[in-house]
Amino acid sequence: MAPSWRNLSIAFALTVTLVLTALAVLSLRHREARDPLAELVAQLRARLALAGFKSPPNEGLTDLKSRLTARLGPPQAEEGAALVQALEDARYRRTGAALRPAELRELRARVRRFRPLLNGRRADYSASGWADGCALANASSCVQRSAIAFKVGAFARSQPKRLA
Repeated sequence: MAPSWRNLSIAFALTVTLVLTALAVLSLRHREARDPLAELVAQLRARLALAGFKSPPNEGLTDLKSRLTARLGPPQAEEGAALVQALEDARYRRTGAALRPAELRELRARVRRFRPLLNGRRADYSASGWADGCALANASSCVQRSAIAFKVGAFARSQPKRLA
């Protein structure tokens, strides 16, 4: 039995419909958009929390800057205010002016270098998985803690965030 034009056109229409439906389902699935500036602000808030400065996640950068300037000593107040101002400028720059990768790397480095000193005490970054506090510990445990912190951080970044 030879295939008729009618049967071929029905098979073709069904195939096209199935392919388009599959493509629509794949394109509409949930994708998580990463916001590198929001991650940097969260890292800064975590550093401040380690030093004893609590900052709620809903606090704006301008309010954070004014509270931080009031709590830090003079040399660090300028550094902290400049860092928060740079994050704020990057966050609220003109529409269409995208953040260049070099600028993002510089902001990441500035957040990493920032060591807040509140109430005369410096945070212990070694206990929280920060590798730069390892100078006081022996080298092998430092490398192990750094590797574990890296693996945990990489795993957490690869997992989708779920809303509670």
